[in-house]
Amino acid sequence: MEAIPAFKVLKELRELSTTASTGAIPKCSLCNDTQLVPRPTPDYPNAWGHCDCLIAEIRARRYEVLAKRANLGSMHNMKLEAYEPDHPIQRKALEAIAKEHRGYYLYGPWGVGKTHLMAGTVHRAIARRIPAVIISVPQLLDMIRKTGRDSNTDIEDMAAKIPYLCMDDIGKQKDTDWTEERLFMLIDERWKLYQTGKAHTSFTSQYPLELLAERLDGAIISRIRGMCKVLFIDGKDKREKA
Repeated sequence: MEAIPAFKVLKELRELSTTASTGAIPKCSLCNDTQLVPRPTPDYPNAWGHCDCLIAEIRARRYEVLAKRANLGSMHNMKLEAYEPDHPIQRKALEAIAKEHRGYYLYGPWGVGKTHLMAGTVHRAIARRIPAVIISVPQLLDMIRKTGRDSNTDIEDMAAKIPYLCMDDIGKQKDTDWTEERLFMLIDERWKLYQTGKAHTSFTSQYPLELLAERLDGAIISRIRGMCKVLFIDGKDKREKA
């Protein structure tokens, strides 16, 4: 734990002394809500540092910030523990995904929970303080197209460099030379980061890679296959009402 200089300790103690002056019962018994506790080190035996209560608060706030940036929206409840498999293949996929944070290529018919599982991996990444985003491929390409040639760098850089990216519904995009070029550039950057251990990328699709290869350049398919564990998902359409 990094030590805090004494003058900063005194300043923060003054600013955080309102609890004592109002007579309120402190929530933290370690620091009496000053958020500072002794943190002696061999070099600085009188050093102070942040209390565990402040560290926990910072982590909670960081989760909130990361969750907002993750584009989860209506998927805020789609966590791995909330996924209810109704088919042996779904249960097997859930068990595999729950074991390891890595890239996955989930394919299968619509409505079987592919997006739920991938949203669950984003929640897990955020809980581990790993920046993550989930976005549909058509939406991402549309955002890049609409921002124009001069201002799309930020969007593409985010997608290229974020430590964990889930690309939902690859194969739903309209196939053009432009979309294939953008996908190759993005997935190639993700592949380079994967090779250095700096990023993972996951995909969902209705197409097995063999069929997706009929629509996209083989170099894209090769990189996806190299980055991802391929899992087939099957079962009933969860969107259908009983």
